[in-house]
Amino acid sequence: MQTDVSRSTGFGSNVMRSTIRGMAIFEVSSFIKASPEAAFDLMADARNEPQWNSQVSRSELLSSEPIAEGSRFETVNRGQTYEATITTFDRPSRLTFEVTGKGMDITATFAFTA
Repeated sequence: MQTDVSRSTGFGSNVMRSTIRGMAIFEVSSFIKASPEAAFDLMADARNEPQWNSQVSRSELLSSEPIAEGSRFETVNRGQTYEATITTFDRPSRLTFEVTGKGMDITATFAFTA
């Protein structure tokens, strides 16, 4: 499974777009009252994910600090373990994770705008 996600955050809209195995596309929109910098920092440190994603029970940093391109995390989502690596770290505008787990690969790209 491969998923592409695009998300804009800040005082504007928050849009998520996903493609799964080239067969399904979905978008989610919302408004987040935060600066692009604050939203970027929250999303870049995947240890924060249990705070905003109720499906995630644990997320740990596997690499050393500071959080940057190449940082690796291990996350448990719905009982499944995934490893995520930051492959794009362009603060505060663009963040990409490559995620691998049992039976699926995900590319999640977030675009942050005011």
